[in-house]
Amino acid sequence: MTSGHNHGPVVDSLTRRTLLGLIGGAAATGLTACGAAQVPFPASPSSSAPPVQRLPAVPKYKPVAGEVFPKAKTVAAQFLESLTTYDSGTDAAAVVERALQPAPAPTVDRALVRKRAAPLLVADAQATGQVIYPQLGGLIPLSGGATYAVVMAVLRHRLLTDDGEERAMTRTVEVRLRVTNGRWGIEELGSVGGEPVRRPKQLPATARRVLDDPRIDLPDSGRWDIYADRIDGRVLTTMSTLAERSPYAVTVISSGHPYKVVDGFGDRVSNHTLGRAVDVWALDGTPMVQQRGRRDSVAYQLLEQVLLNGPADEIGVPNGWDLDGPVRRLFDNAVHDDHFHIGFRTGFEKAR
Repeated sequence: MTSGHNHGPVVDSLTRRTLLGLIGGAAATGLTACGAAQVPFPASPSSSAPPVQRLPAVPKYKPVAGEVFPKAKTVAAQFLESLTTYDSGTDAAAVVERALQPAPAPTVDRALVRKRAAPLLVADAQATGQVIYPQLGGLIPLSGGATYAVVMAVLRHRLLTDDGEERAMTRTVEVRLRVTNGRWGIEELGSVGGEPVRRPKQLPATARRVLDDPRIDLPDSGRWDIYADRIDGRVLTTMSTLAERSPYAVTVISSGHPYKVVDGFGDRVSNHTLGRAVDVWALDGTPMVQQRGRRDSVAYQLLEQVLLNGPADEIGVPNGWDLDGPVRRLFDNAVHDDHFHIGFRTGFEKAR
């Protein structure tokens, strides 16, 4: 529903070993990544010996039963899987062009896609991309007949360098699509989920609880938001409270969400952008989209027992689940049929 940072890449000339220092070390230190610089994919990388090993194939995205906007989500997922799956030394422009096929929107800016995709394209590595889940982030018009959509995909990106070192990170990547001649096509790569940030040695207790709770499946993009102290302490407290009742999976906190609300009803900065919201796409191992319409579901019970009684005052829910009527802390619409949006309309409280 609401919006995240729209980061363009930082174009620095770094060696491959420097890159490994930036994104590596997670297994040994608990860090997901470090450093803010990212490496562009050079147009004509130097030749090198073929890698001695291959990354294993990963499953392709398939819509779950009962999915909403499955055609738009499939197009977005196929684009991202193709964009992040390549061999060492592959030309960046060729990767982008392949990913945009077979049906880019006529207005797509290929140069802008290449620029924003730069952090995902590493010259001396082979890579695979797996879309874990593509969630809606905006629709125009705000209905089942939308012809413009934002999809925020949780993307697992794996790299294997030419000398055999393997790295991975999970980003929330924003893709924008438009219907042309009855078909969904890629119009824009909005952002790739922020820049890597090193975990600080000192963090507020609430932040540590969220980051270290195994019941919270959090993409690295969300971790970087917390490391950078961009997230409202009330959001973190709500996340921790929710985990006490059920394990859940986060799509986005701030980075990887559109900067502004995408619904056709005005020009408003998103509370995600302001660090005041979180989106949850699965509860107790089951996608939200498969729990909508079921009052016996874990999602509905948590909405009724936890969220409805909690401090959040901006809660987006699937259609038919607006339990507070004219109070309007809760709201339901088509864009929230696949997730909970949990946020705060005003203020920003530092985590403690």
